[in-house]
Amino acid sequence: MKTKLTRLVIIALMIGFLTNCKKTKLTGEYENLAGTWHWSGGWSDHGSKDIKLDLKERGRYKLYKDGKKIEHGRLLKDGKYIKFIKDFPSKFNLSTFKLHDRKILNHTDTQLSIGLPDVWDGSSSGFEKN
Repeated sequence: MKTKLTRLVIIALMIGFLTNCKKTKLTGEYENLAGTWHWSGGWSDHGSKDIKLDLKERGRYKLYKDGKKIEHGRLLKDGKYIKFIKDFPSKFNLSTFKLHDRKILNHTDTQLSIGLPDVWDGSSSGFEKN
């Protein structure tokens, strides 16, 4: 009896975790965001220019500095912006350059601006697509 109850609890927890992770897929007006982006200017990690952002069509992202992953997570539509939500645990967040809670402010096929829209003097960062 105890084993069946344990299994039911585990299954319920798994279902809860799997259905609670909302993300925005990069389709329609956002499909040009999918791909690899390279940092081109703005706030950075103490001048490092080797910052790469991979945006996946399925609504996930990975951020790299000097070839090492420093952050990863999911993308979520937040009003008129797309917001970065990092995955936990945050063992990859080994850098001062973080995307968590920042938003895609505007984008074209080749340029991307990321920052905080509600901060009038908030710095933003630009990325370019290859």
